[in-house]
Amino acid sequence: MNHGNVSPEIAKGLLALYECIAASNIPSSKLDESVNIATWNIREFGKKKRTTAAIHYIAEILGQFDLIGRMSDHLPLWMQMNTDIDGFQLEQIIHS
Repeated sequence: MNHGNVSPEIAKGLLALYECIAASNIPSSKLDESVNIATWNIREFGKKKRTTAAIHYIAEILGQFDLIGRMSDHLPLWMQMNTDIDGFQLEQIIHS
């Protein structure tokens, strides 16, 4: 993904994020065979102003998927991913 002209700090963060994404081994989607789908719980989205860096990081993460589904608290939630985009901390919570 081309992020245009970014500050050196954002560029450094994007490089670290690229390494995290590569290490996660997200499989490539294959034409007529598979699709990569992500879900995003937007409960907290828009409650606070995101930094410019966070917007770039969010875009890069979402760019790894073919389809992004929006979730909210009133929908059944079997899996929730909490993210600290600025700190690259990802935590997966499975509700059984």
